[in-house]
Amino acid sequence: MRTVGNLTAVRLTILIPLVGYLIIFNANVVKYLDLAKEFVGISSHHFDSGVSAKLLLIYFDLCALAAGSVVFSIWCPTEVKHYGTSAAYVGADGRNIGDFAFEPIETTLRKSVTYAEEYKRIRDRYEPRLQSTDYTVERQREDVAEAKARINNGILHLYFTYLDNTHPILRLLAAIFFAIGFAALAVPSVQVFLRVTYLLISII
Repeated sequence: MRTVGNLTAVRLTILIPLVGYLIIFNANVVKYLDLAKEFVGISSHHFDSGVSAKLLLIYFDLCALAAGSVVFSIWCPTEVKHYGTSAAYVGADGRNIGDFAFEPIETTLRKSVTYAEEYKRIRDRYEPRLQSTDYTVERQREDVAEAKARINNGILHLYFTYLDNTHPILRLLAAIFFAIGFAALAVPSVQVFLRVTYLLISII
């Protein structure tokens, strides 16, 4: 989903509905297309007046891709758009997230029905446990710093997983739009391929 949604070609399909309204369904453009047919010596009565069915098919296929792109762009979390895995996210942004930025992340996970227990398990597992009374101050600081780094790392991995699984219905909707768009676009592509192949075989 992330790979398809981030494709420049797919993002540009957002403009297709506007292009269709201004050009494809413009009566003046349709009239000029009919004039062009007559100019090259093709009588207009051999064709239905208006936009061809294949062009309309391609237009609505691109509209489906545009709808999927809109859903992906609006509701997909920024972190998931930019990073494919939790490891990539933590490795890139983990060091730059300070204590202040961690507060809303931890609040979100604590309130999550699905991930609250996992969040608690991470904190319980990595909280520093001072089992000896002969700790030096320096050793205690090192222990606390190491535990904090492990806690933050685990929380960020869990937070990315949380983000990656948000809006399941919208994810399904975007996937359906993308599937319809690409599957339907494959039809004219296959037809063109078969025609070219047939012509090449005929020539040979």
